[in-house]
Order: sequence, then C-alpha cells, then structure tokens
Amino acid sequence: MRYTWGKGYKVFGLCMDWSGVVAFTRTVQAGSLQQGARVLGSTPEEIQLRISGLESALGVSLLTEYHQQLVLTPIGQLAFVQFQALLEAAVQIEQSIIQQQSCISGPLNLTLPHLFGIHQLLPALPEFMRYYPDIELNLNFVAHKDPLPRHPSELCITTDPGEESAQIARKLLTSEYVLVASPNYLKTDNLPQRPRDLKNHQLIGLNLHDESDVQTWQLQGAQEKFVIRPYNLRLNDEEALLQSALDGLGIAMLEQKSVESYIRQGQLTPLLTDYQLPIESYYLVSQRSLRQPARYQAFIDFMQVTFSQPELPSDLKKLRTPGQE
Repeated sequence: MRYTWGKGYKVFGLCMDWSGVVAFTRTVQAGSLQQGARVLGSTPEEIQLRISGLESALGVSLLTEYHQQLVLTPIGQLAFVQFQALLEAAVQIEQSIIQQQSCISGPLNLTLPHLFGIHQLLPALPEFMRYYPDIELNLNFVAHKDPLPRHPSELCITTDPGEESAQIARKLLTSEYVLVASPNYLKTDNLPQRPRDLKNHQLIGLNLHDESDVQTWQLQGAQEKFVIRPYNLRLNDEEALLQSALDGLGIAMLEQKSVESYIRQGQLTPLLTDYQLPIESYYLVSQRSLRQPARYQAFIDFMQVTFSQPELPSDLKKLRTPGQE
C-alpha cells in the first residue's frame, strides 16, 4: 500500500491523523528516523514532524531518544502494537478489494433503445471494458424507448421505468428534443418560420409501438402550444428516423444528444428553436435483489458516474434557423 504526504486525514473522526500513524509505525518497524524516511520516501525531518503531531494530538509521548536511538515509551509500545495491526488490516482490505476487482467477470445482459445505445452508451463503453475486461456484455437493441427486461437477471435502459416494487430505477440523464432537417431538403422547400408552416413540409414520424401509435410533436411557444402528428413518412426505428433526416426525406423530431454532432458538422439544421419541445428522461432499471452480482453492480456504478453528472447548458438553442430573425 502506498502512502502519500499532504494534509493529514483524521481517523474515524478522532484527533489523530493517518499520516502520523503511518510515520510512527513505519519508523518503529524500520528502527530509525532515517530508515523510516527511506521506506516512506520522505525526509527524517518530515517524519519527526508527523510523529510529533501525533503525540501532540494524543497528549502522550510515544518515543524517546536514548544514546541517539529511538526507544518506545510504555504507552508507545501499546500504541505501536495496535497501530501495526491497524495498518496490516488496511493492507488486507486493499488486497481484498483488488482481488474482488479482478474476479468481476461473467455475462451481463442489457436491453436498451437503439439510438441511446448508438450515440450515448457505445462511446462510453471502452472505459468500462478497460476496467472490467472479463465481463461479457450482451447488448439487446430495441426500436422503442420503453423496453422491459426480458428476464429478471437483465438490466434495462428505458424512458418508462414503471412502478414495479421489485425493480429499482436510477435516473441517468435527460435529453431535449429538436426539429431538424438536412440542408439539401431545406433547399427545395420554404423554411418553416412558425409551427403552422410545418403542414407544408414532409414530416417524418416515429411509430412508438405499432402503426396506430405515432409520436406527436408538441411545440410550446410563449403564448400558445402546437400539437402536430406527422404522417408523410412513419418509421419504427429511431436510427432509421435519423438517417431519413440526413438523407433529405423531410423534417424529423430527434433527441438533441443524438444529433448535436450532425448539427455542428452542418449535416442537419435545427428548426423552430424558439419553441420548447418535449424532454425525455432515461433510467437504468434493475431487479431489487440483496444478491446483486458484482458485475451488475460494477456496471450500475459506472453508468451512474458516467451519465449522472451535472449537464452543461445546451448551445443548440443559440443556433438560429437560417433566415430566422
């Protein structure tokens, strides 16, 4: 176990700090301040300072010097035995954690929406796979956004976590929607300035579950709200929806996070950015179990750290539609 100096850390809320405990114990084990400093990669003066700080905090003398040799006081002998046991326990804890980390392996099944997987999860996976090379990921991509686990041992990313008492839903992120179209499409049609102008355009819609359940577009303005049901082209897969917009087939409503790079590269143009569109939230769902496999807990922790960060304000609202005043 490596020890570094800096600010001392109090142990279990007590007045002594960890660095003093380490300096005292390793110095006694080494036999002198010089040898203790060599073991800890420090200087004798720094070691003496740490030990003096520990003695001051405890209000006792742990070491005395006799004929240029360090000698333990009676209370110092008692402290040394207990501190040595404490450090040995810390080493064992560290080794146990490292061993457990290396033993995290086996299959991990995850069902998730197609577009989220392509544009959100896959770019983040290399880091996870470096940490846990022995976990076998099995990703099941689905077209709709609210999938359910296929069996109890499976994890699931969904926009509709439900209210099942046997499940735990952890919120990962929220994503705004944006209307987009390719520059090539916009060359052939009048640019929409208001939601009512959309009726003169080719609109690409998303079938949520079946052909009768098409996603509606809700645009909230300063004084009025518009609800639009696209019908020119309907698809049941968001990746196909994105590709249709890129190919110039019309206007589509897509999640901002999945189109940001295309907008910045000029392949898609945001439209009607003064209007508020819906916001989607994604959740990681797992079964409520007291015996969660270590590999599943490792993935859950990774997802929460990766996605549950404070989000920076989007700059897409600042991108004006060409020709918009």
